[in-house]
Amino acid sequence: MELLLKILKTLPGFVLANISLVSFLCLMIRLKKFYSATTVLLLLSLGWWAYYCD
Repeated sequence: MELLLKILKTLPGFVLANISLVSFLCLMIRLKKFYSATTVLLLLSLGWWAYYCD
């Protein structure tokens, strides 16, 4: 767990967010919920931009 936290701290948050969002999107596509996944992806990426540009 500590190693994971170190990795999280060294990675830029935006890159980390994109990795998690892409994996989430792939999961949603597998569950055949593509449209809801793209909507969530757009909302989350906008949220990340707002968070990191502040």
